[in-house]
Amino acid sequence: MVRVWWIFCDEAVISALAGFEEVKLSERWLAKRAGVPLDRANRSINLYCTLGFIEKVPESGKRGDRYRICQPDPEEVKRRYFALFPDGKANLRKFKRQLVVDVLGEKLAKAVFRRT
Repeated sequence: MVRVWWIFCDEAVISALAGFEEVKLSERWLAKRAGVPLDRANRSINLYCTLGFIEKVPESGKRGDRYRICQPDPEEVKRRYFALFPDGKANLRKFKRQLVVDVLGEKLAKAVFRRT
């Protein structure tokens, strides 16, 4: 998860320096760049979205996924994190859409898991 975050942040800085408010990248590219399997990169990005660190920009018919960096409330991040992982250990294998629906609600799950 950490490598995915580093690569995402690198791209965010490059995008910001170029004058863009959004970060455009694909999970496939991100996975390759971070040296992790595609499903791990995808779940990491979805977890960061669920916790509120980034948000997915609604699709506009353009290729690639677009994201914005957010400034979440630390207490809300903690609340969501421990609701998803009561033992305090993030488990990407268990992190799926249904878990988010069950614990945090359908509305958030729809915003994060767009292609379901």
